[in-house]
Amino acid sequence: MGYFEQNVKVLETCYPGMALDIERAVEQSDEKIEEQISQDGERIIQIVKEGKKFYLGGKRNAKQPPHEWLLDQGELPEGFTFIMFGMGNVLYLKELIEHVNVRLNIVVYEPSIRIFKKCLDMIDLDKGMQKHLIIFWVEGLGKMTLAGIK
Repeated sequence: MGYFEQNVKVLETCYPGMALDIERAVEQSDEKIEEQISQDGERIIQIVKEGKKFYLGGKRNAKQPPHEWLLDQGELPEGFTFIMFGMGNVLYLKELIEHVNVRLNIVVYEPSIRIFKKCLDMIDLDKGMQKHLIIFWVEGLGKMTLAGIK
């Protein structure tokens, strides 16, 4: 079961025009992005490039490291800001969305539109977008580029 269409609708309500930007986004990389299931049953991303496989989440134990990371954060105050570089291991974002009850500011930079689109299929953003301010900065989505940061 995927969440892609649902998440695009949620993003469109929060950020009008984003659905069209996602539809028009050009995927410029040549790597192959595949979904795998880790040994502990989580959906993870595998990239195949030049015959080599790279996992963006643990292929054996994907669930535990993000959970332990969140526990290490301790008590988070209202309005705390997280800046995430890459969302290929979407379980870190999922931990924040599902287990933090105060409103957070979460800024996610993802340099690959292909990884971003795959992650949109792997996580339910609906409640997270209602509870937290989540901003996605995705390279190649609309006018978002690293050059735009200057």
